[in-house]
Amino acid sequence: SRTGLPDVPPPPPRGADTAALLGEVGVTLPPGAGVTPYPPEQPLGRWLLSVVRWGYFAWRSGNI
Repeated sequence: SRTGLPDVPPPPPRGADTAALLGEVGVTLPPGAGVTPYPPEQPLGRWLLSVVRWGYFAWRSGNI
């Protein structure tokens, strides 16, 4: 395609606007409060175990 891709900023962290919204009501929060980090990536072994469990369940239920 010859259509260019637009530059889009990344999404804000979850809960980043909490302090701003509560500040409008008069509630003050310490810095960093309300921001929920995304869970870290799982180790490879745990991820593979999840894939195997899902595959076994799908095979036993007749979906594969």
